[in-house]
Amino acid sequence: MDNETKNILKAAYKEPYPRNLFLTLATDKWFNVQIPVDNITEDMVAGLEYALSTLPPRDQKVIEMRYARKMTYTAIAKEFDVTGERIRTLEHRSISKLHHPPLIGYIKYGKHTYEERCKEIALEKEERYSEDKYQRRISELNISVRPINRLIAKGYETVKDIVELTEDEIMGIKDLGKKSIVEVAVELENLGITNTNWNKFIPNRKEEK
Repeated sequence: MDNETKNILKAAYKEPYPRNLFLTLATDKWFNVQIPVDNITEDMVAGLEYALSTLPPRDQKVIEMRYARKMTYTAIAKEFDVTGERIRTLEHRSISKLHHPPLIGYIKYGKHTYEERCKEIALEKEERYSEDKYQRRISELNISVRPINRLIAKGYETVKDIVELTEDEIMGIKDLGKKSIVEVAVELENLGITNTNWNKFIPNRKEEK
């Protein structure tokens, strides 16, 4: 951590709770989270409280003692009968957990707002995936038997089941080689489905990057 970041975090920590925790979460350069800290709403506070409630009890207590009660690492360590460095590690781990989705979504947008966004996204997906091209069975695709068998063996039955796979998930399908991956990607493109991670495996798409 550079000195500039350390100074920003020190200044953030001095702010009242929960603003100090919001500022700390927004400062982490690794996650680059854009939290509207100048306009912290009640809904955002409710989102933060919900996110904190998902942490293990000890982690919740450390965050509460550190940010709400402004206790030092040494003082908190005495409460848990551990070292101050251990408390520092627990704090860092908890902050990292809060950065991961969906928790950061609750914190950034607010509990009610984030839940409404999730409902809207789910509805959009449901409507989109109702289209015939997403309902086509894997066995009906115009691709070789090998990739069909590999996808079905993995438990994928329809196009809908594979369109949101990550690159790692695609490459992790057992015995599905690069040639087969490209074949599936081309078939999806032929169906008019291009905004997926499969599309990244088509050779000319890599050249365009």
